[in-house]
Amino acid sequence: MIPFIVLSGVIQSGVGFPDLDSLTVPFFKNLPQYDLSKLATPEYKGAWWILGLFLVTMLFNYFLGEEFLYRGILLPKMKGVFGKWDWFANGVMFGFYHLHKPQIILSTAILFGFVFAFPAKRFQ
Repeated sequence: MIPFIVLSGVIQSGVGFPDLDSLTVPFFKNLPQYDLSKLATPEYKGAWWILGLFLVTMLFNYFLGEEFLYRGILLPKMKGVFGKWDWFANGVMFGFYHLHKPQIILSTAILFGFVFAFPAKRFQ
């Protein structure tokens, strides 16, 4: 498991990996970007509800919505259809789940889908 943790860290740091987002920039450069720095303004000082919203989002979207659904429920059931390539199909599905963020589909969503799905399948 340690090599996959290291690989995840290397990918997140951007060292040694091509900038795959540059391939999609011409297609998506005019779409609105998610910029959370707009929340770091004086008008939001003391707005603790943002932290609460973040925690609820983390629980329901990232843990229950992504990890539990994709790696916990779908990945074991996909073996019957995709055989030994179920982890690959799961990674692709995970990437297309993030169509609402088209700027990161190649570099983050699909790549991390593979990095998370393969060890989930291998080590159950």
